[in-house]
Amino acid sequence: MNWPKLLFRNDSRCGAQFPLYNYQLLAQCNPNSNKPCCNQVSGVCGQGDEYCNCDNCTDFRSAISAELGVWKPNACYFNYQSYNDTCSLFLKKEISMLFVGDSLIRQIYTVMLMILTNNYFNGSIPSYASEKDKFMCTGEHQVTNKDCSVRVVAQNSAELPFHALCNGANVTIKMIQDYNHKLAPEVYIAINKTISQENNWIIAGVGLHYQLKFENLKSVYLDPLWELLSSSLNAWPKLIWFDIHGIFGFLRMRTAAMNDEIVTFNKKIQQYWEHRNVTVVKTFNFSQNLRSYDGRHYGVGFNELKAQLILHLLKDQL
Repeated sequence: MNWPKLLFRNDSRCGAQFPLYNYQLLAQCNPNSNKPCCNQVSGVCGQGDEYCNCDNCTDFRSAISAELGVWKPNACYFNYQSYNDTCSLFLKKEISMLFVGDSLIRQIYTVMLMILTNNYFNGSIPSYASEKDKFMCTGEHQVTNKDCSVRVVAQNSAELPFHALCNGANVTIKMIQDYNHKLAPEVYIAINKTISQENNWIIAGVGLHYQLKFENLKSVYLDPLWELLSSSLNAWPKLIWFDIHGIFGFLRMRTAAMNDEIVTFNKKIQQYWEHRNVTVVKTFNFSQNLRSYDGRHYGVGFNELKAQLILHLLKDQL
């Protein structure tokens, strides 16, 4: 992707009315300058309340770069599980994991492969990938490059090189793409294979591709999914549902209205699943002021946090 080296203009203009030259991207303000804030109504960078603290203002000094950060919760103890601890958990409990969802879930899945292979350079890339793809899809690009994430990354652990996961141990992890209702039959077939299978976990989450319309999602997706899971003879597989993180990118859209919709949607999702004793991972607050690279997605850092939350849930519940 041909991405601009600088996200701010030299004329101190910013926002939706003033995109970056030659790009369909909203111009930002330089957080290290004396004009770090954007008034999106006037489209001008400046400082003071008129630019930094109004309803339509963005202070770029508050943006967080997740890739160099480690989350340290104030109210609870949280540490990242090591490669050895993670593999030990998977092997001891014979865990199998099925990821079901859109690009937000796919990114968590990709990072989970990187954790289980102890390889953040190319741990999610299958053995049959072309040399061109192997060169292109390294490091962050496994997650942030759409072509790598959708087309190249292994769709299940069997596609990875021999001995890649947990030093060759029998670990099963799979991804089923699910970004519109036409893919539902494939999703249900995959989930049906896990019914009554002990220590099988489903990591799921959808919503954006359903336009955040909860009632529609409930009737065409959630209710049929719950009916299928309820057919289990022993309460397996277990479902972990991810809500939708916040959209804080200031690149392609004005996000306040969309975030309000996401908060409303998340509340309904949480009520639906928690009434059925399904764990919902609430990630919206984690993403406050987090800088999105494309106005919707985040890189390895934030998705590793999500993957680590899964590992902690497994450790606590098994």
